[in-house]
Amino acid sequence: MSSYNLKRLLQPKSIVLFGGLWVENVATQIKNSSFNGDVWPINPRRKFIAGFKCYKDISELPGVPDAAFIGVNRNKTLEILEKLDGIGCGGATCFAAGFSEVDNYGKELQKKLSKASKDMPFLGPNCYGFLNYLDNVYMWPDQHGGKELKKGVAIIAQSSNIAINLTMNTRSTPIAYILTTGNQEKIDVSDLGLAMISDKRVSAIGIYVEGFKDIEKFEKMAFVALQHNIPIVVLKSGKTDLSKKQSFSHTASITGDSDISSAFLKRLGIVEVDDLELFLESLKVLNFNGRLEKNTIVSVSCSGGEASLVSDLSENMSLKFPKFSKEKSGKIRNTLGELVTISNPFDYHTFIWGDQKKMNELFITICENTKDLVLFVFDVPRSDKCDPSSFNCGIKAIINAKKKTNARIAVIASIAESMTEELAEIFIKNKILPLGGLKTGLKALEISNKSFLSSMQVERTKVLLKKRTSQHHKRFLLEIDSKIMLQKFGVPIPKSLITNKSILKKNNYSINKLRFPIVLKGTGSNHKTENGLVFLNIKSKEELIKIQKKLNNIKGDLLIEEMIGPISLELLIGITKDETGLFALTIAQGGIYSELFSKTINSRELIILPASKKTIKQALKSLAIYPIFKGYRGLPKANLKKTIEVIMKISSLIEENNKNFEEIEINPLIITPKNAYAADALISIQSSS
Repeated sequence: MSSYNLKRLLQPKSIVLFGGLWVENVATQIKNSSFNGDVWPINPRRKFIAGFKCYKDISELPGVPDAAFIGVNRNKTLEILEKLDGIGCGGATCFAAGFSEVDNYGKELQKKLSKASKDMPFLGPNCYGFLNYLDNVYMWPDQHGGKELKKGVAIIAQSSNIAINLTMNTRSTPIAYILTTGNQEKIDVSDLGLAMISDKRVSAIGIYVEGFKDIEKFEKMAFVALQHNIPIVVLKSGKTDLSKKQSFSHTASITGDSDISSAFLKRLGIVEVDDLELFLESLKVLNFNGRLEKNTIVSVSCSGGEASLVSDLSENMSLKFPKFSKEKSGKIRNTLGELVTISNPFDYHTFIWGDQKKMNELFITICENTKDLVLFVFDVPRSDKCDPSSFNCGIKAIINAKKKTNARIAVIASIAESMTEELAEIFIKNKILPLGGLKTGLKALEISNKSFLSSMQVERTKVLLKKRTSQHHKRFLLEIDSKIMLQKFGVPIPKSLITNKSILKKNNYSINKLRFPIVLKGTGSNHKTENGLVFLNIKSKEELIKIQKKLNNIKGDLLIEEMIGPISLELLIGITKDETGLFALTIAQGGIYSELFSKTINSRELIILPASKKTIKQALKSLAIYPIFKGYRGLPKANLKKTIEVIMKISSLIEENNKNFEEIEINPLIITPKNAYAADALISIQSSS
């Protein structure tokens, strides 16, 4: 599926090592593993490295290596790659730094690596290599915290240091592979993702990414993952919005490149997280339970405080806590008596604590005949200072409930430290999911459900791509020219006329063609409101004459339009392009307060083009202002059908003519009960267009 066959590199039977100190670290890691293949260090000045016999040169090797670790300087790396390709090596890791990340010479040298290796794939340069815990292949020049296993998640990281840190986790996330990409000269994140999808022992993929090298290849990888039902979790760093400084529109001031990358991932059915703990915890949930198809949870604890925390922390999540049935509530009351309030989240108190028979009975009752995930909040005292034996009754009751009912069960510690690796291993052996920390654990469950929902909504159409044009090569159209262009594509605009100050002062007979109230605008600026160039709600010719006295500072033509009404809603519709060439459609609260409203919850939605009517409708439904389409507090209903049609027409300017258009903004798009109108418009195109 990948451009390269990476099986020999990632699952080698023979390994060759080049270098000294760093290679000794790699050799030591291999020696301490259960790798049973051949290891051939090449070092002309040493006889042995970590107990492995050294060879002086590639020509002395007893066979053709499947994988190589090149731990020499950047110049020698080039020479070795060429020799490895010549003997048919399966692939290599280029450890050395000093390439495109440092200087121009390094950039040129990095390009030469690809030419030297020809068809042979390699990781890096500037990367640590990889850890394959499934086949005990530790091509890694440092310590790591993983262990051998038969199934698990694959983690792909652009940062080697982040990758090391992730191996040291104590969350019992079963890591099958750690793969670092470095500068991604030949093998990139997408190539490794495709290789992991093809390994049936990999249950989910986690990606730590700083930027997308090849959008089309990444999209292909994501579609293949969906086809094979492999969930992907992404943690993207480097979310700076420098692009805002280069844009002329309100849209760009509320939509940055980081927002666009998030919308791109969402389009592909990929869930995004924002910290490493949630990254690991989400992968763990996906490994044990797959994508959670339901968001319903039964929370069980012996403390009202814990039950309250679960409820509070879930307030802004999509998790739901359904009521117990009358039959189940009756059974619970028979076990606990009348003093306990039966609700979900459920606090069963400690009346039966230590009574194994009663606890078994209660937990079986809660877990039987339910398709909801049953979540036991359970913290065991630390064993170095306390005696945790009194909590064995709870552990036994949970395990017994799993065996008797086969319900989907998770145990969550209120703080991560309480879910030790030893305790987690007990639950894992009994097919029970251990979670560490209430907030992180609950969020990981939500992420798993979002992964399911996102995968169901993916429309497998390729994204539109075009390189971003520099600010110097853009031309910004005047409002009237922008509107004429929109009108050609079927976007309704207000009835209008173009005039100037002298003509307007001599006679205003042309105004008779328009219906009052009207709006008068100067055309000499893209930000007319801020520059005092907009005069609204002019109700008569007399008012227009008075306003003429204020026009002395206005240069250029005047645009006079009929005002649209009755207004149900104002939207901002913008299309911007990020540094990768993706086009993003922004739908947000419009008007002069668009930037102010952008900071509020559910105030805007981003869609990567092309977009379908279904996707646009779903985006509108996600906005906090959506109730206005249904008629809110006596306001006239906004026409949803026409709104969707007009947004589709605006998008078509890009989708059908993406070679010319750079940026589009309609602010506001005025929605009435009958139609939607572009009341103000800004368009930028390539200057050569």
